[in-house]
Amino acid sequence: MKGIVPLIFVVLLQIFLTFMSIGSLYIMKETTFILGVPASMFIVILLNIASLFIIGTIYQRETKQKVQLTETTHEKEFHSLVASVRSDRHDLNNHLTVISGLLKIGNYTETENYVKELIEVNNHVLKINNPILASVLFTKMEKFKRDHIAFR
Repeated sequence: MKGIVPLIFVVLLQIFLTFMSIGSLYIMKETTFILGVPASMFIVILLNIASLFIIGTIYQRETKQKVQLTETTHEKEFHSLVASVRSDRHDLNNHLTVISGLLKIGNYTETENYVKELIEVNNHVLKINNPILASVLFTKMEKFKRDHIAFR
């Protein structure tokens, strides 16, 4: 957006100078030439080159900003995914500790019920073959879970 004002100025100046050069060629019989080109047309050519440079600079800046925004978004999602994996690992360790404790005290029926419950809960997890899509959905699921929003 910052480069639009200079670009508009250059384009309007080009249009003005184009009409001036046409007028000077046909009405005033311009006699000033630079490298065989009327002076006013030479200025218009230089302004065209300048406007192309400005357009290229604006395009590069906008592209860089879009890439940076995308990278920032992906980085945040990656960090969220890593935090979620850490949380899941912590939960798994807790479940394994409970199972180990139940086995140590010889409560096999309760151990079996606890493992069945874990399997049932685990089967509700999304089964997606595309790892990128799974990562994005998993990240969103975790956000919904934190915000107490139902997810189906």
